[in-house]
Amino acid sequence: MTQLLDHAAYRRDYRRGLTGLRGIAALWVLLYHAWVYSVPKQMQFGLLGMQFDVTPLFSAGFVGVDLFFVLSAYLLGARYFRWIEGRDSRPVLSQYLLRRARRIFPAYLFQLLLILLLAATTTLYVFPSAAALFAHLFFYFSLPPLWVTQLNGVWWTLPTEFYFYLLLPLLVLLLRGRSSRWLIVLVIVSAIVYRYWVFLHFHQRGAELMSVLMGNTLGYLDGFSLGLLASWLSVRIENRTLPARWMDLLFVLGWLGLLASIGILASIFTEYWRGHPLLFVRNLIIAGPTCLIVMATRHGSPLAHALLSNPVIFFCGIVSYSLYLWHLPVILILSKSSFFMNYSGYPLIWYLLAAVPLSLLCAWLSYRYIEAPFLINKTTGKHHPKMVT
Repeated sequence: MTQLLDHAAYRRDYRRGLTGLRGIAALWVLLYHAWVYSVPKQMQFGLLGMQFDVTPLFSAGFVGVDLFFVLSAYLLGARYFRWIEGRDSRPVLSQYLLRRARRIFPAYLFQLLLILLLAATTTLYVFPSAAALFAHLFFYFSLPPLWVTQLNGVWWTLPTEFYFYLLLPLLVLLLRGRSSRWLIVLVIVSAIVYRYWVFLHFHQRGAELMSVLMGNTLGYLDGFSLGLLASWLSVRIENRTLPARWMDLLFVLGWLGLLASIGILASIFTEYWRGHPLLFVRNLIIAGPTCLIVMATRHGSPLAHALLSNPVIFFCGIVSYSLYLWHLPVILILSKSSFFMNYSGYPLIWYLLAAVPLSLLCAWLSYRYIEAPFLINKTTGKHHPKMVT
């Protein structure tokens, strides 16, 4: 899910804070899965005679996925928008697709191979059937007629994003003319209509199936589209000097909006899958403030730089794709250990103390030996730190 643009575009777009934001997204998803494996789920504490419920911050790990999706659209769209604005050469479609494939598949296929070995030699995973193996090789997860559940629970996002890569050049062209920009609104509406259609036809079969069907590219096309709109706006204003305090304000408003959206979704959780209106616009209320955060970071917010560019968060951003891939298998293996199976207290802190360093170690090894060789710049012979998506 991380992108590597050509050298010129990379240097123009690159911000350490955007890489750090990707690290925050991966860590948030890790935090969510550690919370899922912990009981009880309710996270409350008392302070100054008041009771605070911070459960939504843990249960909202899905926001990390939205961050990835918005960043993908934002950064990849910029190269195309500069071409449309006459500031850059036309992207070569074959090179673009090759980079996307080289970015996604090496680390994924290597992990698939290791998990298949674990399935063949341990009880951690069930070895897939021939049809399921075919589905894993070609990203055909949770779709008819196979309805294959992926071996690693986080893999559902990979085809969602990869199919967006295929659509992106066409979606960008919708913003090429002034009148054509209304077409992007139709794209956003189509995603909302699709989510409503899924609810009408599948709500009686439960939330899990609806979640699967709404988690594909069409179901997230509205969030991707907002990322593209933010990218187009950033390209239009990139040569202007924007006051740092404005960008700080935009950054703070983005985070406040994101936290408010999480709180609102948590407050209607029991009604959400029963057809609450937010079920159909959920991507928009998450992607909207996320776009503000990304734009503020891209355009030089000092606050964003201070919070997201420190060495720890930046390193997490560098290895974020592998961190995203490996944290759930690490947590699964930990959950099967004698310590966690016999532990009678609240295990979340122990999961985090064990899972974070182990996941980062696996992520670094995967990045260093699997990802990095495919990120070599053919012109300079060097590999860039990964661009955020």
